[in-house]
Amino acid sequence: MESLQTFFEQQHSSDIHAIGRYIQQHVDEQWQLIFEANKAEMLRRFPEIGDTVYGIYGTRMFKHIHDQFSEVGLRATPRLPGSFPISREWGEDEMDRQRWMWSKITRKDGTNVGTIVTVFFHEHEQIRIPRPFQIIALEETSKGAVVEALSRRSLDFKNAQEAKIEIAQYMAQVAGH
Repeated sequence: MESLQTFFEQQHSSDIHAIGRYIQQHVDEQWQLIFEANKAEMLRRFPEIGDTVYGIYGTRMFKHIHDQFSEVGLRATPRLPGSFPISREWGEDEMDRQRWMWSKITRKDGTNVGTIVTVFFHEHEQIRIPRPFQIIALEETSKGAVVEALSRRSLDFKNAQEAKIEIAQYMAQVAGH
């Protein structure tokens, strides 16, 4: 895959939408290869840490992107694929879930470029990723504006709770029994 700088030159743009297209291209090309390369470790660690093993996959999936960001003076905060505590998850059943996370993209001088949202499809019953991340590029950068934009895009997102709220409610329920 070409460098991000070359991609920007070919696209005649370095805006958030060009960044989103580059990341989606990377994900589409690499998602299965990276999954297969890390599957044995994820399977081995699943009994001890559960769904947290998907973090291993996410970290390795976006390493190339962070390397490319460094070369062109961009930064993702938090690191891609995004922050678990403010993410939202839902699905019809435990075998087809999606978690939406996001990262604000800034230039070296601190100016905001936009937000990259990563939609991560996964299963809870076993280690399985049914399809690649979907990347959404937004011009909004504040948490409130991002949540509002995503809520307009998806009623499921709007109705889902942040992970930290969902976990706190679960822990309170467990403590109450």
